[in-house]
Amino acid sequence: MTNYIAVIHKDLDSDYGVSFPALPGCVTAGSTIQEAQKMALEALALHLDSDPKTLSITFLMETGISNGVMEAYQRSHESFHSLYRKLAE
Repeated sequence: MTNYIAVIHKDLDSDYGVSFPALPGCVTAGSTIQEAQKMALEALALHLDSDPKTLSITFLMETGISNGVMEAYQRSHESFHSLYRKLAE
């Protein structure tokens, strides 16, 4: 079973968003955390063209980091995505 890392984030005026740092473009959302997690598995399976039963997700909750800070971190650390790819293996 392959494990992937997903980040759950929420702004005050939005649903719970989910993104996969190692898979740019693989994103989804849900009105509750549970719905967002369910949608994340569906999005991941579609993105990878895989059976959802063969996938596992570790969810991380983004807290206390503004999007601007996270974006700056990602730009300044080229190994950010490769680290998440290694952790997801």
